Amino acid sequence: MEEKLISALERAKELGASYADIRITKSFRTRMTVINGKVKSVVPSIELRVGIRALYQGLWGFASCNSTSREDLLETSSNAMKIARAGASTGVSPVRLAEVRSVIDRVELEEISDSRKIPLEEKQEIILESDRTARELDPRIMRTQFDYEDSVVERYLLSTDGQQIYEVNPFTSLRLTITAREGERIERTIG
Repeated sequence: MEEKLISALERAKELGASYADIRITKSFRTRMTVINGKVKSVVPSIELRVGIRALYQGLWGFASCNSTSREDLLETSSNAMKIARAGASTGVSPVRLAEVRSVIDRVELEEISDSRKIPLEEKQEIILESDRTARELDPRIMRTQFDYEDSVVERYLLSTDGQQIYEVNPFTSLRLTITAREGERIERTIG
């Protein structure tokens, strides 16, 4: 894939960019809701976003797409340059980039397990067990809701000045809402 990204950056340079970068974000998510012991929704998703910035005569152009095909990357790079060129004719004060040292790095949190490796059925069973436990705590509990979300976001940055940064950010959350009633008194806890 890196070869395609470099081609897109080269396209921006060929069209006159003094600097360009590509940012790719790929998000893997699972959302699940359990209400009163019943699975109400399970939504796994994968999302891809690509953004290309180009600097031309001190003005930015930006274009995006949701594909990493060679053709789409080249077209998006050309579109970023068209926008930068259009901006150059507006008379806006030009941007100057600070001098920075090029960084090539890979950043991953190794201590945190990758939620993509846990089967959906296992995640669902953990949430259902949590719901069962909550409902068994007290007979006054009349409603339970568990909202689970996990995501792993991969980001990749490549620029004409030599930056190459890849990072992986995992995230998991479990939100619960428990409602209890005693007579006319209703209480809700959110955690």
